[in-house]
Amino acid sequence: MNSLSQRAHSLSRAPRRWLKKAASRVFFRHVFPRVAARRDIFERFVKETPDRIMIFPSNLCNALCSFCAYPTNKDPKQSMPNEIAFKAVDDLIAMGGKTINFTPNLGDPLVDPLLGDKLAYAKSKGIEKTYFFTNGILLDRDGLIEKISPHLDLMRISLPGLDRDNYIAVFKVDKAEKVTRGIIKLCEYKRRHGNPRRVTLELRIDRPRDEVFQDDGMKRLAPYIEDGTLEIGEIYEEFDTWGGVIGETDLSGTMKMREIVSDREVPCGRLFENPGILPDGHVRACSCFYVGTNYDKLTLEKVTDRPLSEILYGDQHREIIADWMKGDLPTPCHKCTYYEQMRYPIAEQLAMTAAVLRKERKKSSLRSGEFDAPLRPSTENMRAGSR
Repeated sequence: MNSLSQRAHSLSRAPRRWLKKAASRVFFRHVFPRVAARRDIFERFVKETPDRIMIFPSNLCNALCSFCAYPTNKDPKQSMPNEIAFKAVDDLIAMGGKTINFTPNLGDPLVDPLLGDKLAYAKSKGIEKTYFFTNGILLDRDGLIEKISPHLDLMRISLPGLDRDNYIAVFKVDKAEKVTRGIIKLCEYKRRHGNPRRVTLELRIDRPRDEVFQDDGMKRLAPYIEDGTLEIGEIYEEFDTWGGVIGETDLSGTMKMREIVSDREVPCGRLFENPGILPDGHVRACSCFYVGTNYDKLTLEKVTDRPLSEILYGDQHREIIADWMKGDLPTPCHKCTYYEQMRYPIAEQLAMTAAVLRKERKKSSLRSGEFDAPLRPSTENMRAGSR
């Protein structure tokens, strides 16, 4: 196909793209709110088992990273009791889930002294993949590596490099040497025993990449990188606003803020695929970020009170979606840079539209009362320790 033909073909597709976009906007503006308001239709078309859940072993951290809103969090600091984690694992298994991320959206998982128990239980029950992010500060603690590694598929270690002054500038604690020793200890264990299956370095940097790898600490890790014991994971140079809490003035060096998408008329797809369990057992519809507290409109019921399968996509979860369609977004969602518009193929949009119309015609003809359970009151004022 020559360039002229390619251009003509591209132009011919433009009206179709415009029509699909326009139809989708009409669907989300006029039909999807009615889907969210009807439990049976919502569960039929929207409800599904999440690919993963996040379990928050602790909400206490031992670093004060410049790009993180942890210092602004007001929630009581606590670690998750094993019985709460075990209940969440059992519920996920019953739903058919296979992956658990043991990373809190604030805090470090290694702070939890019972983390090894939680990982071991998850693996014993059939969870296929366990992983977490950590700053690695506690890796040199006696017995820790031996307890967690056999039950861990992936450990992702966040660091800005291993230069002492730079570590202090970015992570705000003097722990570069301690982290280096801990990673070397982990690598030696992995060489001997083969686990964790993978260990990656997740670089959150404020300077040129080449400069980072010239740090003395990074040079000490080079042999483990060369033989595959360690891998270089993602390199982060742009960062989220944490709902508007973090700004350019909080960052250092070459760090930049991620771009904020302004058009948020359609609900975010992460509301259906990123649930988390807080240390006290409350389920959070999305685990991305918080503003001041994790107990806000995104916080649902406790996993110890109801099965996870009933909490996810339940009345409170549907209420978040319904309110979003009215322009009432949860506080952390207004400026979250990880917003991803929910999408459905045209065929599914048409199927949901038909289901809503059939339901409304049936109710109109019968002139009966409500078939659907009412949505519960807003949970915006929930606070830690409730229930």
